[in-house]
Parts: sequence; structure tokens; C-alpha cells
Amino acid sequence: MNKQEELNKLKEVTFNLIDEMKGQLSERRISIDAGVSPTTLFNWRNGITTPTYTSLKKIYDYLSIFKANMQRIEGGFSETSLSSAIKETISTEYSLIPMVTIRAKTGYSTDYSNNIYLDSLPKIPVRIDREYKGKYLIFEIEGDSMNDGSADSLFSGDHVLCKNIGKEHWRYPLPIRDCFFIIVHKTEGIIAKEIIKHDVEKGIITCHSLNMLYGEDFEIHLRDVVELYSITELIKRPLRK
Repeated sequence: MNKQEELNKLKEVTFNLIDEMKGQLSERRISIDAGVSPTTLFNWRNGITTPTYTSLKKIYDYLSIFKANMQRIEGGFSETSLSSAIKETISTEYSLIPMVTIRAKTGYSTDYSNNIYLDSLPKIPVRIDREYKGKYLIFEIEGDSMNDGSADSLFSGDHVLCKNIGKEHWRYPLPIRDCFFIIVHKTEGIIAKEIIKHDVEKGIITCHSLNMLYGEDFEIHLRDVVELYSITELIKRPLRK
């Protein structure tokens, strides 16, 4: 098989993967995560320009990793079955971040500090744009309390990348104007909220739902919180009509 035939074959399998993953990833999300501009991918798909083998391989590798890990979430996938090429791509361009699905939320609330449990969580590849320091997790949003129809909304089923805020930082003002938060509560489990006030002296945060149907703002004492995460990035949104 000559180079042109190899490129044509790679185009075929890559574009088939893009079509297959439409319910999971938009073409824009695919291109950004794989390091290719959305316009470039659009031009490839519509025959306006021709990709190089190396550039197209980035798309293929990313989708292969994502598909493999989604299969693991659904059951029956073993990381040992990843090809050596994909493993190399993971180690050099992506970080595998553990994901807490809606189904896993109850278990995480009690086993959040259990390394064996954390290792059992499915892992999703996230492109490394910066060095990830500290504990990162991906949480699947449940419910519509953070959906008011605005551009800032979080929808049920969204996957969000979150960075742990260590308890040593809770003694200082939280970055409440910069982001939303995932709160792991001792009795209420995992909740996504906007924090509109942090009383540092009393150790109390005031939580707000974007959706007015979810009632008034309420207070949580940080002594009842086991973990706190800032939401740093939306990494997946299910396709909706």
C-alpha cells in the first residue's frame, strides 16, 4: 500500500469514527481536543483541503482512545487491550482523568479516599494543554439545577473537568467569581452549585442554583464537606435536538 492509499484508508476509518461518535462528541470538540482547528476539520470533511497523514492521525488517535474508554465505562473493556500506538499517544499528548459517572456518585461519596476504588473508576483522555498538578476528576452532571437556559448552564449528562481544592485552602476566600463548584457532602452526596458567598471566619458557603425551580439559596458548613472541586472545563455535552 503506497502513501496515498494509506492516507485514503486513514481518512475513511477516521471519518467513520467521527460519524460513529456524533452522539458523544461534536466535531468542534474532537478537533479542539486533538489539536486541529475546527475549520481545518470541516474543510477535510467537505473535500475542500486534503489532510496530511500526521495531522489526520491525531484525530484518529484521539477518537480511538475516547471510544476505548467509553467502552470501558459500559463494561467489558480492559486497558491492557489498548494498542501500543494508542498507549504512546496517551502518555505524550493526553492525561487519563478518572470519571465519576451518575451511577458511581453514591460509591464515590463514601470511598473518595480509597485508592483502590479510585483506580477502578473509568478514565477519559483529556488533551494536556498544561501540566496537571493536584487531583483532577471528571464528574457527570445530574439534574438541571444548574440550567437556566443561559450560556453558563450545565446540563444533565454534561462531563466536566474539575480540580480539587485542598482543605488547607478553605481557610482563605474561594475563587467564587471564577467558576462553579462540585461539592462532595457528607450526607447530601455530590452536588454542582454556584457559590455566591464564602464566610471564611465561620467556614460557611452559600450555594445557589441557576435554575429558579430549585428553590432559594442555602448554606453549607464546610465541616460537613469532605471534598471541594472547582469546575475548570466542560469536556463533553450529549447531542440534543
